[in-house]
Amino acid sequence: MDIIVSASITFVLLLGLFRIFFQDLRDFIDHLKFLFIPDLLSALRGEYDEDRVSSFKIVIYLGISIGPGLVTYLTWR
Repeated sequence: MDIIVSASITFVLLLGLFRIFFQDLRDFIDHLKFLFIPDLLSALRGEYDEDRVSSFKIVIYLGISIGPGLVTYLTWR
């Protein structure tokens, strides 16, 4: 039961916050690619600032979405 509740909370937050952080799926994918590009390579391309902002945005989005579900699961266990 605790897994179902925590997964539901996470899923609802992922969907609900998606539009606040990103315009559409393509925008999310563009931000996600910067998460996996090394900072040095981004700096050499002249995209260092965009890389830092995109990486921060993805990490905050996932943290806000997954965090409450994880806390719910750990407290109900």
